[in-house]
Amino acid sequence: MIINTHHHHRRMETHVSQMEMPVPIHTRHEPEILGTGGGIRNVADFWDREPLLVINADIVSDISLDKVYAYHRSHPHPVTMVMHHHDQFNTVAVDEEGFVTAFGQTPDKGKSRILAFTGIHVLDRQVLDFLPASGAAHIIDAYRRMIDAGLRIKAFEVQKHSWYDIGTPQSYGQAVYDHMAPVAFKTAFGRPPAGNLQKHTIAGDGSDRQWYRLTDGKRSLVMVDHGIRTGTATQEVDAYVAIGRHLAARSAAVPRLISWDRHCGLVFLQDVGDTHLQRMIMEKDAARTRSIYRRVIDQWITMATAGAEGFDTRWCHQTPCYDRGVVLENECRYFTDAFLRGYLQKKIAYSDLQTEFEALARAIMASEIRGFIHRDFQSRNIMVHRDRIYFIDFQGGRLGPVQYDLA
Repeated sequence: MIINTHHHHRRMETHVSQMEMPVPIHTRHEPEILGTGGGIRNVADFWDREPLLVINADIVSDISLDKVYAYHRSHPHPVTMVMHHHDQFNTVAVDEEGFVTAFGQTPDKGKSRILAFTGIHVLDRQVLDFLPASGAAHIIDAYRRMIDAGLRIKAFEVQKHSWYDIGTPQSYGQAVYDHMAPVAFKTAFGRPPAGNLQKHTIAGDGSDRQWYRLTDGKRSLVMVDHGIRTGTATQEVDAYVAIGRHLAARSAAVPRLISWDRHCGLVFLQDVGDTHLQRMIMEKDAARTRSIYRRVIDQWITMATAGAEGFDTRWCHQTPCYDRGVVLENECRYFTDAFLRGYLQKKIAYSDLQTEFEALARAIMASEIRGFIHRDFQSRNIMVHRDRIYFIDFQGGRLGPVQYDLA
C-alpha cells in the first residue's frame, strides 16, 4: 500500500511507521498538490504490472474491495470505476452495457443513467499514457481522453452499502455519529438498536454545544456535540470526558458516560430526563422543597470531597484552580460588564469598584475550604430523574473553595 501525503505529512509518516499491518505501507509526499491524476503518476515506480486499486482518502465505505478487484480482472478494459446512486454527487453517465460514457453531462435520450463515482477505481498501467508528464492533473481528464481514443471504462455499480464523503467537517461528523450511535446503544443496553434511531434536538441552556436525545423504542441516550476540535490544547470536550469519568469513578451523582470521540467532539451519555431542580421546586410545597435540597446537598458533599481525591488539574480546559484571578476576571469583571453595564445599562466601570472587588477576592480566598467545585452548580444543572439526583455540565470543574457551589 502507498499513501499520498501533503498536509501534516510528517505526522502521518510517523503514524504509519508505527502501525503493525500484514502488508508494508509506504508514503509519498507531495510538496505541491498533484491532484487525483498527478498523484497516481507520482507513484508509477511503486506500480507493478498488476492493476492498481486507488481509493480517495476522504471516503469511508464498507464496499468489498475484493469484489471490485475481482470484477476488474474479469474484463479486458483498462479502468473499472465503482459507481452508485447518490443524489448529491450523481454526475457520471453510464450506458445500458455498464460503460462510462461521459462526466458531468446529461444522459443521452434516456439511454444512460447518471450515477456517482465512489472514489474507488482499479487502473491498468495504460492509464499513465493519458496523464501529462509532470505537474498537477485530474484523473477524470485522463478518462475523457481514453474514451475519446476509443477505450472503454467499465462501471461497477454497488447497492445496499455504506458510503460517506468525509471531506467536510459536517460529513465527517455524520460518519462518526452513524458509526458510534449503534455501538453506544449496545454498550449501554447490551444490544444494538432494533431499527433506525430517532434523533431529537434538546434545547441547550447557555451553551454553544448541541444536545440530542437518541431513542430506540423505550431506550434512550443523550448525545452532546462539542464540534470538531480546532487545536491541540485541552478543550471543553476533553474536560467533559476526563472530569465526568473521574466523578463517576468517585461515586459522584453524574450521568454515566457511555462512549466518546474527542476529535469529533461527540459524547454519548446516560439519559437523566428533562426535569431539573428549578422546575421541581416550582411544583412542590415547602416541606418537599427542603427535603429535595437536603438530598442535593448530601450528594454535593460527596462530589466536593471525593471529587477532589486524585483530581488532575491538567483535565481542566479553563483554569486549573479557582483563585484570586478567577474571582476578579471571571466573576467581578463579568458582573460589571454583563449585569451593571449590560442588563442595568449603568455607566459603571470595573475600576470604579476595583477596591471592593479586591477586598472580596481576599475574603474568598482567606476562608477557602479546598475541594472539587462544579463551578456552575445552579438549579438547571441539577436533574431529578426516577427519584435520583444527577449533576450535569461539570466540564468547568476545578479545585477551589467548596463554599462557592453551595452559595
